Amino acid sequence: MSKKAFDEAPRRGPIENDPFDGKRSAHGVQSTSGGPADPTMRVRNARRTVQSFPSLAVSPNITGTYVERHNRARLFINQAGGHIEALVTLTSRNQKFHEIGGRRFNKLADDKRLPEAWGYAGLLPTAREALAYRFCGDHTAGGQYTLSIPDWLGPKVPYAVRAGADGGPVMMHTGILEAGKGKVTIAFEPWFKSRWHSSARTHFAKSFLAGNDELRFSRYDDSPVLLDRYLARESVSFSARTLFWFGALPDQLDRINDFADALYRTVVTIDSKTFELRKTGESYDIYGLMELSRALEPDHLEAERRAEIVNLASRLVR
Repeated sequence: MSKKAFDEAPRRGPIENDPFDGKRSAHGVQSTSGGPADPTMRVRNARRTVQSFPSLAVSPNITGTYVERHNRARLFINQAGGHIEALVTLTSRNQKFHEIGGRRFNKLADDKRLPEAWGYAGLLPTAREALAYRFCGDHTAGGQYTLSIPDWLGPKVPYAVRAGADGGPVMMHTGILEAGKGKVTIAFEPWFKSRWHSSARTHFAKSFLAGNDELRFSRYDDSPVLLDRYLARESVSFSARTLFWFGALPDQLDRINDFADALYRTVVTIDSKTFELRKTGESYDIYGLMELSRALEPDHLEAERRAEIVNLASRLVR
């Protein structure tokens, strides 16, 4: 830029000379003396006015991990100002989504629970019924958020379905969230709940699925959560996603001690030679069976007895 162009360029305001006249030292190095700096490069300019920047934070902050009061679903939320990104994962007795199924799991596409199936919410003819769905929300007033399918997924849904142009509901809108201190309540739209996997819907009352009920969640961890941007990658294992999004619920963790205590006190009565169940014989708990297994010779001749011990241990756990 020429000197003339520099002198004629619009300025933000009067420039105050550096009160130290460029003779300050930084880390022992003498700064060089120069001409007046542009205001964008200055700090300590007494003539600059203080600009007020209103806070965009919305209270309460609802970032964290939640569990539904009847343990029917988990909720993961990240909040930034008045916007939230969230994921709801439904609990199910059907384990097919969480098991590799005996074949080698080596492709990300093998995981049926990843974002496209979630975000479409079954709006596309080929979309699967999933156990988890992504949605976002924007704060309106008083701790209330309107929920919808994220924009990055929405455009892939036919316009007639998105905008309700076919006379149906506006299916991009998934519900309303009410935020409280450590708790949130969500009223999902009936069309959205109708897309939930049938094995998960069995956990919910008909009144809820018809739109006459709400889901109430309690927060048990206020740390930011990892959504699909981070976990839907080739480098992340199937088991890691399962553990994070579909892990044990708080009440299940609370019962582990009781379960372990009951398991410790349970015994089976067996024939000490064949290891088969008997009405009379020697009694063993789970630790005793493990000791019997360790005492067997490590060869094929003991395979049948070792298999009997495995069956006995399974019987104790059940």
